[in-house]
Amino acid sequence: MIKKKPFIIAALICAVVFSFGSCAAATENAFDDLAAHLALDDIASGLAMNQSGRYDEAIKRFTRAINSGRLSPDNLAIAYNNRANAYLDKGNVGKAAGDYNRAISASPNFTQALYNRGILNYQLKRYKDSLKDFNKAIELDPDYAAAYFNRSFPLIKLNKPKRAEADLKKAVSLDPLNRKYQARLFKIQELQDEPNNK
Repeated sequence: MIKKKPFIIAALICAVVFSFGSCAAATENAFDDLAAHLALDDIASGLAMNQSGRYDEAIKRFTRAINSGRLSPDNLAIAYNNRANAYLDKGNVGKAAGDYNRAISASPNFTQALYNRGILNYQLKRYKDSLKDFNKAIELDPDYAAAYFNRSFPLIKLNKPKRAEADLKKAVSLDPLNRKYQARLFKIQELQDEPNNK
């Protein structure tokens, strides 16, 4: 029954469009639209599966969407970014890093992929790369509180505590109820107040 629906839809479109143009073109457009919608459904299903801990199934859905060839560059970036998250949840850092890179290649201004890669680079002790990713994410979205918060981590590792403190103050100003941001700001300020750090 499900397989017959595209043909029924295409036939209806042909009947309506027949007097205006080619039935073959209408059928082709209907199939293209259907394929694009199925790819987007795969992304949505993959997100739900990943959230429920079904990482392998999520990866299959994201992969099917990616391989469909029907996604816009922005949706392709979303699929790569979320497949990277699933790989990371499974502990496959290498595949996650590759997919974050692909997401950013598909959509260079995709702040979430830059942010996620920044976190991964920090975990891999690539502090300068992490800093670059957070810098770009903040450049694209100056109100991204979590990016300011997370940028403070590589800044501390790169011995830039004043800049880290400024980022934490910005994060707190953007999200004043976030206790995690407040606690980290307090900790950084305490460390700077110690006699050895003056």
